[in-house]
Amino acid sequence: MKDDSHDAGGPPQSGELSSLPREMQPPPELERKVTEELRRRGLIGTASQPRSRSGQPFAALARTGLAAAASLVLVAVGFLLGRATAPELPAPGAAQTQRPTLYALSLFETDGFQRAEGAGALERYQEYSRWVAEARSREQFVTGEDLTVDRGWLLAPMADAEPGVSPPASASLSGIFFITADGEQQALELARQLPHLQHGGYVVMQEVIPTDAPPRLQ
Repeated sequence: MKDDSHDAGGPPQSGELSSLPREMQPPPELERKVTEELRRRGLIGTASQPRSRSGQPFAALARTGLAAAASLVLVAVGFLLGRATAPELPAPGAAQTQRPTLYALSLFETDGFQRAEGAGALERYQEYSRWVAEARSREQFVTGEDLTVDRGWLLAPMADAEPGVSPPASASLSGIFFITADGEQQALELARQLPHLQHGGYVVMQEVIPTDAPPRLQ
């Protein structure tokens, strides 16, 4: 009784060569090249010259011929297995799966923003955490961190860094970079080298507050 419990989509197992499609045959070019190479080496003869050119005894020639035939069979079987198990590549010009579009959410605070202090900071943290958990459950959340609001540095074109976190009102947020540094001065040194400043842009540097831990109550 044939066992049908194996995965029909997997590669053929031992003893299952009979399940390979019968119409799959080695390319004629492959068979021709192997046959010519065997003839060139004197391992097989032709219809008009059925003996070895090297003068080997027919018993040895028969053994050699069987080995050559076995090699040819292995080549053919390898070809068939490769055809049966090779993954199907998409045809040129086939439609590709569209990736989700990545969006950045930049959080700003104005004078009317309701800041949380004391015990309210923990409740606010839990509110944001629930939003993150919901977005992550839908595989939409990538990463996110809080930034210090009242302490930071404003870097302007052709000017020294000044304390502050507010660029000119006409400035538009156009990118976000995250860096690591051993202290504020090292971070400022790297920020000053950002090409954005050389092209007339502004850079606001703020310390990141990790969001994977609840806030410390004072």
